[in-house]
Amino acid sequence: MLAPGNSVHTLKIAYSLREEGHEVLVLSFHEPKTKDQ
Repeated sequence: MLAPGNSVHTLKIAYSLREEGHEVLVLSFHEPKTKDQ
């Protein structure tokens, strides 16, 4: 599992992408990881 610190980093990226309208990128990053698990 990812460390809690990583979760915060992912959130920061999600916010940055959301500002530009790239929310799909964040979902794409989490989808493959969950499917692989």
